[in-house]
Amino acid sequence: YTVADAATKAKLEAYGVDLADLVGCGEYSIVEGATAGGSAATVEVVDRREAYAACARSWKRRRDVGSDPEYPDLTARDAAAVRAISA
Repeated sequence: YTVADAATKAKLEAYGVDLADLVGCGEYSIVEGATAGGSAATVEVVDRREAYAACARSWKRRRDVGSDPEYPDLTARDAAAVRAISA
């Protein structure tokens, strides 16, 4: 997400990982900068299919897929969710 000012950035940061879910991507970042047409925010989706493995649960491509040795085919977030359900 690119936002025009710090106030908009702070508002969006409150939504955390929901911003990634909103556009169906694995990760997100928020930066201040020029926005298209003077809008409050713009979204750029970067294809990471070549760089990151897909999570077997959420199908999101993230750099942390495989970071949990107990769940090597899941993202850290999905591994935590599966662990919580299994407990």
